[in-house]
Amino acid sequence: MKSSLPIVSILIVGYNSEKHIENCLRSIPRDMRSSIELFFINNSNDSASEVVRSVYPDALVVPTHGNVGFGAGVNLLASYARAPYFLLLNPDAVIIGSSLQQLISAAVADPCVGVWGGLAVLQSGEIDNASVQDILTPSLLIRSIFGIHAKRVRSLADAQLVASVVSGAFLLIRREAWLQVGGFDQRFFLYAEEHDLCRRVSALGWKLRILPAAKFHHDTGSGARRNPLRFEMRARGNVTYFRKYYGPAMSSACVVLIYAHALSRVFAGWTTGNRDLAIAYWQLVSRPRNWMNGW
Repeated sequence: MKSSLPIVSILIVGYNSEKHIENCLRSIPRDMRSSIELFFINNSNDSASEVVRSVYPDALVVPTHGNVGFGAGVNLLASYARAPYFLLLNPDAVIIGSSLQQLISAAVADPCVGVWGGLAVLQSGEIDNASVQDILTPSLLIRSIFGIHAKRVRSLADAQLVASVVSGAFLLIRREAWLQVGGFDQRFFLYAEEHDLCRRVSALGWKLRILPAAKFHHDTGSGARRNPLRFEMRARGNVTYFRKYYGPAMSSACVVLIYAHALSRVFAGWTTGNRDLAIAYWQLVSRPRNWMNGW
């Protein structure tokens, strides 16, 4: 590790990421490495830690504590970090060009913004609108049942976008904001933890922004975007979020809405011949007890 104070601490939590982590690390700009400290922890038993040591020798590989979940893993890494900015980076994400520099420059220029995010783009160069999220609300669940999405980003020309939540795949947070909220709530083992974090940061008066010029690729779900287990874990995270912020009656109603959304996707898959869509959501419909109580 470097003796001088770094500008940004990059925090990467791995899980079965051996096939992805090298591309992620090689996307970190070489001309910035003197001002970066990088921390990695492996939540699984693959060889990702060895890949990190080989590709990025300056990284600190924190000893594994088993699969403690994403939020707890980031919290552990953050306890080692010294920089004024923390970058949460998924091991299956790839930073494009000078996006990290642009993100940090924007953060330095506006001290009122606590959290910055980039914009995910597909390999074709098109915007991956799945990465542009709204904060979880009951009305969002209702809209999702009917396939009504919030505003979508159609252009990379905007200087900044006001955000209510920033994807944890590529999230820059000011150290001060992180310490004020105490990092991630470790009740969220996986999914919805960034919704909770951003909500708490916003409640303290910090602004949240997305910088379209800061782009990254994200192989969502490490190539298994419609993995039924991934959908089940996402539902558990969402339920945990609703139970934290809404009363018993409303959070129970949200569970029903999550189930209704899953049922609507299964029906849509069956009626349109989209077997993958139906299979992805069938586990939520057939085994609600696996997710309806959250984590």
